[in-house]
Amino acid sequence: MRAELVDWLGSVAREVDNEAEKISHHQGFPPEECPPFNGVRRIWAQLFSKIASRLGDRDPQMHVAVVTACIPLLDDLRLLHHKKDFVSLVRSVLATSERWQHHELAVETLPAGLG
Repeated sequence: MRAELVDWLGSVAREVDNEAEKISHHQGFPPEECPPFNGVRRIWAQLFSKIASRLGDRDPQMHVAVVTACIPLLDDLRLLHHKKDFVSLVRSVLATSERWQHHELAVETLPAGLG
């Protein structure tokens, strides 16, 4: 259940990541006029801190959930210094996973330099 909660937090973060922001602007809905969008963005650094603190979890599902949830949070300029560490985690955790969804995320994430 912990991994599912972390997955959910990651999905919330993806709804307001840089790509979501671009799409919103393109469709004529400026995200800066959306309080929930901005509210989630304001707490990205805190979310990252809490989620990343679980990287050492022994549960493999939790470890994958933490890595995937942190990826969209790394769009936050305050967290840029963590990107290098996550490139290696994406390679070691997601690219080696048995799930195709993790491979796909690794393929999408690595060339983009994690955002």
